[in-house]
Amino acid sequence: VLVKSAETVVQPISLTVTVADSINRNGLEDRIIAAITDLLQIQRRRELNELTHADIIYKVKSEVPNIRNVTITTPADDLFLPSDKVILPGEIIVTIQGV
Repeated sequence: VLVKSAETVVQPISLTVTVADSINRNGLEDRIIAAITDLLQIQRRRELNELTHADIIYKVKSEVPNIRNVTITTPADDLFLPSDKVILPGEIIVTIQGV
């Protein structure tokens, strides 16, 4: 049996999060980054070669309360890579705007 090791793909992620102006923003960016990092940890229940906008949005909104909207700018589309690839988080850029 020949076993080929997986190739890692470091994926930068940029998103804009909308919150009410009345929300305290202290530590908000760190909590969002932690949620995305947790989402992309190597674990059995995750498809390691897939990253969808829906998964990012769900994770951020479920982990960080009071978020009104999440818009993903990078990656521009959902990622479905070959099965020998593993997506890991690269630089995570979070922009927070109020309404």
